[in-house]
Amino acid sequence: VKLLVKCGAVIDQRAVGDFFRPEDQRQVNKAAITDYRGQSYLGEYPLAFACCVGSAEIYDFLLSCGAHPDSKDQFGNSVLHMLVIHNNTEIYRLAVKHHKKPANPKLTNSAGLNPISLAAKLGRKDVFNEIIDLSSSEMWRFANITCKVYPLTGVDTIGQSGRTDWNSAFMYIINGTTDQHLDMLEQGLINQLLYEKWQKYARARFLQRLLMLTIHIIIMSAAIYLRPLKSSSDTSATSSSLESDNSSLTTTVSYVASTTTAAAAAV
Repeated sequence: VKLLVKCGAVIDQRAVGDFFRPEDQRQVNKAAITDYRGQSYLGEYPLAFACCVGSAEIYDFLLSCGAHPDSKDQFGNSVLHMLVIHNNTEIYRLAVKHHKKPANPKLTNSAGLNPISLAAKLGRKDVFNEIIDLSSSEMWRFANITCKVYPLTGVDTIGQSGRTDWNSAFMYIINGTTDQHLDMLEQGLINQLLYEKWQKYARARFLQRLLMLTIHIIIMSAAIYLRPLKSSSDTSATSSSLESDNSSLTTTVSYVASTTTAAAAAV
């Protein structure tokens, strides 16, 4: 690489064409939403290629020659996005903490995904944990006990504006379909965030709906059980006053229960 650069090779030259795209973007009917999978999809730029193959030496050299880590390919992916796609945690830490040109972890690609949300969508558990750890701030340390705070921007389903962030990492993890997404739910920040949401919001709403459903089933069962039977042809025309009163009461209760059930179903 040093020889090529010395001989005048362009360090920002892009490798474009169908061969360098993800697999689902080479077909005639291209996928509307790509999964970025492809053996030869390496970010188009030499710097991104160095990251994908895990060469820290080439990465440092290209940066010293003027390459920029925030350059984007045709899908809007920067160096950090490519490191997430290839699940490379060591070079990701190097790129973010680089002493000359640190990469920007807040950049979004063409799909509106920053590195942490992309890691959540693809189920990249290792690099996701690395991103979370890099974004944390240590408050205090005592022996082997450490207190850290984590920013929730881009992680929680509630954005800074108070609206739902559909591109948040939490949203992609809970909607994930792979075993990696399940593993991400059971550890660290995501597990704690899920527990807090359950305790403060979801638990009360769940119990409220469970109570309403239980009452609805009881009333519906009463309406069905107390429904009056059809009179048989040989039923006596005369009946006692007590039986008449009981029948009238049963009919009234059944009518009220049926009306309540229908109203609850409509709501």
